[in-house]
Amino acid sequence: MMEDDYKRFFTPQSGLNKFDCISGEEIPANEQSYREGDLSPLRYITKEQIILGHKLRDFDLLIISESEVPYLADKCSVEPAQLGFHYYLLKQEELIKVKDKICFEKEPLTILQANTSKDGDNLVKIIENSNSIYGLFYYGGNELGCTRIPTFEELCHKSDTDNAFRRLGVLRMDVDNLGRIFQAGINPQYTSLSRYATLSRSFDYFFSGYLNEIWRETDPSKSIIIYSGGDDLFIVGSWEKTVEIAKRIREDFRKYTCNNPNLTISGGVALLSPKFPIMKGAEESAIEEDRAKKHQCMELEKNSFALLNTALNWDEEFPAVEALKNEIKELHIDDAIKSSFISKVLRHRTNAEIDSHKITNFKTYWMIAYDMGRMKNRSKDVQAKELINQYIKEICGNSSCLNNKTIKSYYHPLELWALACRWAELELRTNK
Repeated sequence: MMEDDYKRFFTPQSGLNKFDCISGEEIPANEQSYREGDLSPLRYITKEQIILGHKLRDFDLLIISESEVPYLADKCSVEPAQLGFHYYLLKQEELIKVKDKICFEKEPLTILQANTSKDGDNLVKIIENSNSIYGLFYYGGNELGCTRIPTFEELCHKSDTDNAFRRLGVLRMDVDNLGRIFQAGINPQYTSLSRYATLSRSFDYFFSGYLNEIWRETDPSKSIIIYSGGDDLFIVGSWEKTVEIAKRIREDFRKYTCNNPNLTISGGVALLSPKFPIMKGAEESAIEEDRAKKHQCMELEKNSFALLNTALNWDEEFPAVEALKNEIKELHIDDAIKSSFISKVLRHRTNAEIDSHKITNFKTYWMIAYDMGRMKNRSKDVQAKELINQYIKEICGNSSCLNNKTIKSYYHPLELWALACRWAELELRTNK
């Protein structure tokens, strides 16, 4: 660089370079910048993606053709990778206006209705005298819980309280060991292309179709499905809603697969400022998802969920930590324990210098005994005293229990107590 690009590196620049306000990419001086609504400056490809994104939220029918359709040229269209397949997004009333032209179309069109069979009979009548093929497909995420697409700040808004915790949750989940399921999940004597297609389609029904129902039933005004289909999903929303959605997805996926222990799902959520670039947020959530995929809980692998940089097995660790979090939160709401309990636990976790799930700073033990002993003596609530006793007993005794419940985990109890406290603290701040 010193030899080849000395001037660009060391010579002062004008500082007038433009950057795409969405992607953060520099817009070359010889390239025109664009505006879309309040968003400016934008590169042309970003502008086109925004327009397409709006259209994907507001279409009823997908028309597929192997050549351009002149009378649909004014409709939103996509030709992926210029492979010769043209996709047109239409509303039902737009199809009615061109039905006569479709009837005289020599080349067959594929007309697919998205997510609903409503008015399907009328649609069949519209195209019954044509060469067109009619079908139905599921598409995850083309609905909104409000009249317009909310900003990330609006998704996270709770109250006007200055210290309310406002964070965007970026959630990614996918099915574990999918390759192994296709390779060894079907008895070799019964394998066939149709069985593989059925298995693949069954996954897609859940992620492209049923996931919309989960979203509708979990405060849709506070989350948006960015993508869902095949065997994975990408959702953004208020952080506590994304955790709630992830839990519901896992529970319903388990029922959908008839509690088959070989069909599990892992995921992770990254908590970010609403102004944090979403492209980087996607990378952060991918790290959390990977953390869950690599998690081991004794002899159990994957089947986990990562939250606050900690992966928890869905069956063994997550329920125990969530129950402890709920108890801490309820005692705090009832004023039985103070915020000082949470802050002390978090400080103990920091000072413990845990390495490979073992406390290496042994001073932590007597700090816990001293701090919590004083706190217990000052407390007048029986449940609070019992909670503090359990904390001292489990941390100082290296117990295999969490809040008096046996748990399978490689984590030191202090790691899980600290996670529960941090989780409870964030929920208390969010719901102020």
